[in-house]
Amino acid sequence: MLTDVQVRGLKARSTQFKAYDSDGLFLLVLPVGPRTPKGTKAWRFRFMRDGKRSDVSLGNYPDVSLTEARNRAAELRHRVRSGKDPLQERKALKSTAGNTFQAVAERFFAGRKGVKSVRGEFANASRLRRDVFPSLGAKPIGDLTPPMILEAVRRVEARGASEAAARTLRAVGQVCRFALSEGILPADPTASLRGSLKPHKAGHHAAEVDPERLAQVLRALEAYPGSPSVKNALRLLTMVFARPGEVTSMRWDDVDLQAREWRYTLSKTEQDHIVPLADQAVRLLEDMKLLSGGSEHVFTSARGRGRPITENALGCALKGMGIGGRNDEGLRQTAHGFRASARTILDEVLNVPVNLIEAQLGHVVREFNGRAYNRTTHLPARRDMMQQWADYLDRLRDGGAVIPFRKGA
Repeated sequence: MLTDVQVRGLKARSTQFKAYDSDGLFLLVLPVGPRTPKGTKAWRFRFMRDGKRSDVSLGNYPDVSLTEARNRAAELRHRVRSGKDPLQERKALKSTAGNTFQAVAERFFAGRKGVKSVRGEFANASRLRRDVFPSLGAKPIGDLTPPMILEAVRRVEARGASEAAARTLRAVGQVCRFALSEGILPADPTASLRGSLKPHKAGHHAAEVDPERLAQVLRALEAYPGSPSVKNALRLLTMVFARPGEVTSMRWDDVDLQAREWRYTLSKTEQDHIVPLADQAVRLLEDMKLLSGGSEHVFTSARGRGRPITENALGCALKGMGIGGRNDEGLRQTAHGFRASARTILDEVLNVPVNLIEAQLGHVVREFNGRAYNRTTHLPARRDMMQQWADYLDRLRDGGAVIPFRKGA
């Protein structure tokens, strides 16, 4: 049987070859090609039916792990023993109405509910429902062509949302590769569209890094009269250094109020992360428990308890307070900018060691020997830092003494 280490270590050769696992499961390692500079590792399940040998595709590694390939092979093996022919079933499935792009996409996302990056999956599904399903959803997925997909995605780009367009194209590609692994598509039509969109230029996330100006922002948040979910999500965002989408998609299963921790997967790096919760954060979450404790999500949307609020809701709230844009006091603060506010003030005003700040931001921080800190490194010191920061924010908001920037900073 294969091991994860063996599968990772398999290298493409000049000709294709097979690496066998067990009970009909094997990995077909294809040679290097123009679009596959590292080759392709494709899972296959081989079975016998009426004296005839057939192979069924189970998807490509690493999109499909060794464990998942074994699970899929076990399911097909059971079907064969029940007298079914998986290959004929897939051929029949291709011609059914259940293989519209929308139907396949919904099946794909329904099967992804348990993945680590829940926020990303929810966002991708929302993008397709909003921007792709209206034009392509009812079409059989096998009929989609690269120009049809590009036309749909470029409508997003035409709104000036170049980053959203790129993410939408990636989401369409995810669905197509799922259909490919299911034997519904012979090839991924998005593969030829790489580089077809305008490159996205990352913008600057506005952030107030002067304590006196940040104090004005905090007082505006405290007086916000809108949705409790939005208000408390913004208040928590000021304390935890997380990205806005990580806070809006926060789940109760990831929060341990007794241990005073929030454990989740970073949306950008997909690494496990720990956020120590200060007293103020714990009290805020205890209040939210009364409002949304019966829901999966901490910050539930008014549109339905099963849905979290969106990042856009935070931005709209800030703009409604006159903060998202420039107001009479010249305040500028985006939801993402609270990370920069914390990073700068902790370093330049409160003299907190930079390595602690960077580790809590979820950035890769390395020790003197080059080894990356893991999620539990310096956790006691990070707990103290998070409490120090929450206390400092309270003093700012309540008009306490403001420590000036260090000279020369």
